[in-house]
Amino acid sequence: MHWHRKALPAAARAILCLALVAPAGAVADAPFRIDELHDGVLLFRPVDDRPGYVNSLAVEQASGWIVVEAQPSPEAARELLGALRARSTKPVRFLVLSHPQAEAAGGASAFPETTIVVSSTLIREALEDPRHDFGGVLRAVAGPAGWNEPPRRLPTLVSGSTVQLLDDDNPVRIVPMRQAHSVGNLAVFVPAARISYLGPILYRDRNPYAGDADVPGWLGIFNGIISSWDADILVPLHGDPTDVRAVRELRDSLAWLHGQVSAAFIEGLSPEAIPSWVMEQADFGKWFDVAAEPSFHRLLVGRAPPTPRWPTAPSAGCPTDAGAPVSRLGNSPHISTALCAAG
Repeated sequence: MHWHRKALPAAARAILCLALVAPAGAVADAPFRIDELHDGVLLFRPVDDRPGYVNSLAVEQASGWIVVEAQPSPEAARELLGALRARSTKPVRFLVLSHPQAEAAGGASAFPETTIVVSSTLIREALEDPRHDFGGVLRAVAGPAGWNEPPRRLPTLVSGSTVQLLDDDNPVRIVPMRQAHSVGNLAVFVPAARISYLGPILYRDRNPYAGDADVPGWLGIFNGIISSWDADILVPLHGDPTDVRAVRELRDSLAWLHGQVSAAFIEGLSPEAIPSWVMEQADFGKWFDVAAEPSFHRLLVGRAPPTPRWPTAPSAGCPTDAGAPVSRLGNSPHISTALCAAG
């Protein structure tokens, strides 16, 4: 999908790009560093690589805040909310969950009851399924002894197509996607700031967790972002904000991996033998961190089936803003959802 909007002046674009390396208004507020990426757009980044903590985006609107990611536990969520309250007395109107893992949703129960929890249909379905591996990556990192599952708070605003949270200054688009890193994924786009929060879709550490990933679907989403997304700043779940070059790098690494799995399949290797064969290839260290601990490489190889599927770019709402079919959700003048297909 193309999100069409008037281009920002060159000077404004330059200021936004500077945020990639030295965001204005960075504040040390343990356990989070707060970066002001744009007027009314704050990024809460965990300091000292705190285990399980993730990047949370907060977008200020006239009626309150939209927060993306609840943090991994109620305790971490209360720390996040406290850091936000220290900067603003406005309420948190919406909490957006980018995927159905505890690292994003584990702290949702600590948010006020008046906060509306937002997700895609697939994310809601996963969270309400008791068989869903909610702890996935956190348990893999901490080990069974270091993992206690927090309460699951189910989203109440759920959609399979693009949701718009309207505002005069900072409208927000919530874009559900097909299976990629998780059984359900979504991205959050702030068009006035040209910022997109991609969450776990965009990994920076060359060791992506892939417990319920679909590598061909992941590749399709990357191709859509590269070809058509109008964002200067891309925010991952972990690490520094970046731009589309990081998407290309991760896309190319997964494409190489998928090609190697297909080559091993053609050579007649068994499914059990393929991961070791791929990880022994000379170029594996070019694309992935061979020294990572814990390593998720074998798991990732297993999520890259050799079947000849050709993924297509995701649709992120209607092709243009002009004339887009829109439906109101409830009676709120601030919420609408595009009726065109979202993939």
